[in-house]
Amino acid sequence: MKKKNITLICALDMTLSGNSTFTGTVNVIDNEDGGTAVSDNAVITIENGSTWNLTGNCMISNLTNNGTINFNGYTITLADGTVLSE
Repeated sequence: MKKKNITLICALDMTLSGNSTFTGTVNVIDNEDGGTAVSDNAVITIENGSTWNLTGNCMISNLTNNGTINFNGYTITLADGTVLSE
């Protein structure tokens, strides 16, 4: 599965499995109507043997990482404010 950027309209629950690779970013952005993001807008799971190659800074709701993240100098910020990097 390869995508460069993903724009969420509602929610994303993405699981990388089967030695798959995702190259790109995922970001939760403010709602144009002033709505508040919910705690599970963007949930990412990386299973053993799978890889996420970041191409920019990311902001997601939740991350379960049992695989590999190649940060490439970028960060992942979780909804609770936790910042992950190399």
